[in-house]
Amino acid sequence: MTYQPYIKQLKADTITVLNGLSKENHAFVRNLMFSMYGGNIFKDETALGLKLNEIINDFAQAEQDGLSAEDFFGHQPKKGKSRNSSCHS
Repeated sequence: MTYQPYIKQLKADTITVLNGLSKENHAFVRNLMFSMYGGNIFKDETALGLKLNEIINDFAQAEQDGLSAEDFFGHQPKKGKSRNSSCHS
C-alpha cells in the first residue's frame, strides 16, 4: 500500500496553514522545522511530516487565540545542523 497521495496532501495542507501564519510566527515555525529536520528527531519522514502538521496547526490555533509562536512555544528553537546549510538563510 502506498501513502504517496496522502503524504502529498499532508504537505500541501501543512504549507497552506504555515503560509497563513503572521510573518513573525511563520519565521519562528520555519526555524523550528529546520531544527527538527536537522536534528533528525524522527527517522521516518512521514512521521516527521505528521508531527510538523500537528505542530503548525497548534501554532495557527494559538495565533488565533492571540499568542505569538514564541509565547506558545516558550523560547526560540535552536537551529539544527542540516545537511543542506542553505536552508538556514
